[in-house]
Amino acid sequence: MERITIDNNVKDLLKKHQCKRSSQKTSMKNSTTKEFIFSYWKKYDGLKSRFDMRVVRKLTDPESITRSSRKSGSTNPKLLPTSLRLIKARRSKEREMKKHYS
Repeated sequence: MERITIDNNVKDLLKKHQCKRSSQKTSMKNSTTKEFIFSYWKKYDGLKSRFDMRVVRKLTDPESITRSSRKSGSTNPKLLPTSLRLIKARRSKEREMKKHYS
């Protein structure tokens, strides 16, 4: 899939869609990475609740989706997460990765 298409899909998902959690609906920009990737796969790649190997082989690479999401956030600050819990969790993971690789 072309990078431009992935970028557009990610922006659309961040702008217009909501993540369904147990008792509330929240913006996709406040979703976890896994929630975001599965939402992307369901909306754009045809992922169903049961895994169909024909579809799984065609799924967009999670790293491409993640990179595109980060790129969208860095070029458009309105698409960055606003959930303090999520921001803290991401920063903590970043510190752990830096510590591990330094």
